[in-house]
Amino acid sequence: MKAQFTICVAIASALAMCVPETRYTVSGEAADPALDNTTVYLYDYHTRTRVDSTVVSGGRFCFEGSISGDSIRRVEIGRMRVNVILQPGDIVVDLEQGTASGTAMNAEMSKMGKAMDRAYTQYEAAYDSVWKLDTLSLAEKQTVSNDLHRALLAGLADIARPIIGKNDNSLGAWAMWNWASEMETADEFEEAMAGAGDYVRNYGPIARLTAKYEALKTTSAGCAMKDFTVIDGSLDGTSVSLSHYVGRGKYTLVDFWASWCGPCRREVPNIKAIYDEFHGDDFDVVSVAVWDDVAKTREAIEKMGMNWNHIVGASREVTDLYGIDGIPHIILFDPDGVVVARGLRGAEMDAVVRKSLMK
Repeated sequence: MKAQFTICVAIASALAMCVPETRYTVSGEAADPALDNTTVYLYDYHTRTRVDSTVVSGGRFCFEGSISGDSIRRVEIGRMRVNVILQPGDIVVDLEQGTASGTAMNAEMSKMGKAMDRAYTQYEAAYDSVWKLDTLSLAEKQTVSNDLHRALLAGLADIARPIIGKNDNSLGAWAMWNWASEMETADEFEEAMAGAGDYVRNYGPIARLTAKYEALKTTSAGCAMKDFTVIDGSLDGTSVSLSHYVGRGKYTLVDFWASWCGPCRREVPNIKAIYDEFHGDDFDVVSVAVWDDVAKTREAIEKMGMNWNHIVGASREVTDLYGIDGIPHIILFDPDGVVVARGLRGAEMDAVVRKSLMK
């Protein structure tokens, strides 16, 4: 019996050695005494949800659990945010530095983050210098600014490409996401994605960027309107569709906005001036309130005198349909419901409307 027991222990030990270690800890210090008893969250970028929480006690916090593989998380405490790659091991979060360490992937992510921060610092310094120059015209400043942005993208590419090529995991996904977030066209994104593996392609934020650029391509100038319906979306509480206003024989300016959005509110006087001048048989305006509380939307409409058509309470599915990830986003449709131009603001918006109506 003793011999059999010894053999069983040996087999169990051997099997245990074959099972990959999946335990992790994510710990850190919260030096400010006011943070004691504050809840700390783990946010998952892939699912866009908070997946765990703990409480600061004695100036420290710790998450424990098990994970197969790796995933990107964000540690949230008050207004502080630190990104980590959750993987087996003991991960240490530095709230002051905004970094994570303790595993090879986290060390590499911190190294990458510092390199990208340097690229951004150089870009921002050069950008600010250009716009302070009195010797350049507005058009010249814009040209130089565009050149600087292309240089920034090239610098980010030099940092990200080698990492993406060697890491079809959270590290590669993080590199791609940070690089792609600065891209402005579908062509740039598709070229970058050519070197990405399946993990990177299927990672939530990257998959959403892919969908965004596909939506941008299919709703660009020359493309037909994509219709949507918002239940109880009219000001009188009935359901309403975009096609109720667009594609009905008028040029229609569609403004995606929200009451809490400062830049959105700053565009309202520009839209109002255009509406007051051109509203009639050939031109109309509809504002689509997104990501907003309906009561606050209604209050803002009344306060700012937005006396045109409205759709309120639109969901993220509506903005996803048009590849919109920032507002205000203003689109001009022709009388047949075809996109004339999008991403309009201020003087450019006025010029595009005038040119279209004078054809």
